[in-house]
Amino acid sequence: IQQWKLARWADVIYYHNPAFMFWAPSVAGRPVVSSIHTWVSRTDRSVTLKDKFKQLLLSRLTCISNSQATAEHLKGPSTVIEKAYDDSVFRPIVPINERSGAAFVGRLVSDKGVATAIESIAIAKRCGCPITLKVIGSGPEEEPLQSLAIRLDVADQVLFLGRLTPDQVA
Repeated sequence: IQQWKLARWADVIYYHNPAFMFWAPSVAGRPVVSSIHTWVSRTDRSVTLKDKFKQLLLSRLTCISNSQATAEHLKGPSTVIEKAYDDSVFRPIVPINERSGAAFVGRLVSDKGVATAIESIAIAKRCGCPITLKVIGSGPEEEPLQSLAIRLDVADQVLFLGRLTPDQVA
């Protein structure tokens, strides 16, 4: 009831990565904007009936996507607003020829490719070119990714650093 009251009061309804349980007030006759930050599918990229219904609803809303890939995944139009960074924080500190290893910064979810990066570290190790990978971030896949690094015998080369501030990341 409170959601309905707020929806009728609002000039615009904004959903940040919408969930079905909160959509009912969307029919309150107000403009609806939804920001989308990931695929509308299961983690294995399969699409359920619920996902198809969600895609249909999203195609009728004004959408904002965090990348061109996410926007192309949607059935309707979407404005892309790329993630920004602060170039006063993220600037070359160490010359490129003095850098070593690789880093991933982001949410630890299956569609970000961290498992592929860990597998690449294992391949490089087998080829005699050991590389260090710093994994910066957290998420639901953190423990499975740590287990993968152990299983592939690269746990000493894959460093899970957790969430860091922008200055720490830089």
